[in-house]
Amino acid sequence: MEKENFLDRFVFICGFGAPDLYAKIVAWIGENLNSNIAPLHLNFDSFADQETNFQIVDNQKIKGKIAVIIESVYAEDSELETNLFQLIWSVKYEYEAAGIIMVMPFMKYRRQDHPEKKKKIHRNRYFIHQLKSNGVNTLLLCDIHSQQTLDNCAAENLPVEVVWSDQAFADQLQPQVEIAKNNGRQFFLYCPDQGSLERNITLARLLGVAILITLKRRLPNGDLEIYRDDETLKALGAKHGTTILWPETELINGATICLSDDEVSTGRTATKTGRDLIHQGAREIILKATHPVCTPGWKEEIIGSDIFSMILFGNTLPRGTKKRTGKRVTDVSLHWLIASKLIGLMASFQEKTV
Repeated sequence: MEKENFLDRFVFICGFGAPDLYAKIVAWIGENLNSNIAPLHLNFDSFADQETNFQIVDNQKIKGKIAVIIESVYAEDSELETNLFQLIWSVKYEYEAAGIIMVMPFMKYRRQDHPEKKKKIHRNRYFIHQLKSNGVNTLLLCDIHSQQTLDNCAAENLPVEVVWSDQAFADQLQPQVEIAKNNGRQFFLYCPDQGSLERNITLARLLGVAILITLKRRLPNGDLEIYRDDETLKALGAKHGTTILWPETELINGATICLSDDEVSTGRTATKTGRDLIHQGAREIILKATHPVCTPGWKEEIIGSDIFSMILFGNTLPRGTKKRTGKRVTDVSLHWLIASKLIGLMASFQEKTV
């Protein structure tokens, strides 16, 4: 199928959650399919009573097409959620799109994913339910926080794909691995618990390094206990084909250690862990996070601590002027990973709707 005819079946609509990332995604797709893509413009305004009055310019182009909507939704901008649901509904049911592929680099309520906690509203599933009921046919996420998000998508009968950021961060970290080795130092990825292990297996393989992990379990009285079980670590290593070790002082001493997590909010956990590792003799600490949530006080905690020799943040959320750090943080763009996955999803979705 010719590339021009392929793209003719789609319209792109980019929100305002992370506009720089969205522009890069669309540009990458256009460059790789040898075509210029002009997303439909969203014209934002308000009525006299301050209610939202945004409109989709050239909305007549939507009818019968597969709409690709790209938007990150996060708590810092409370209007993003409401506007997104209105946008999805209008594209599907008012302007009659043939289907909707929802690209969400960062998903709100990612951590509110505990159905067993009946006192709390299960907002992770609520959000997924709203995406499905308003018209989304397929969802594309990036570095999900837990398996529960995928389970909730399955429960809501919403097909979902996940983009993993490992290759983008591996490209940035590989020189640091080589520098450490050339200087006779070990390089480790550090996981604070088993829950974060799955997110770091591929990155460890790409870098060719071992993982340090702390095992934890909840006691009957509710307290959290840290315990060592070498047989469990050996079994985990065999299962994943990766060396997984207990963080002994002998390993940490003189090593370069990368704290790898899916997001950074206040930064307190990262700085505490980094400080503890330095006290055990670590030579340098690198911090890596896919989603820079960066809640108030994070600069003082992370930048002000001077613990980290290198900080790598993904660009699934924007870091505007107030969140810039004078180049103390290295931005790692995930656009090419998301765009590549999206092209495959578009091709698969098109086949189903032809």
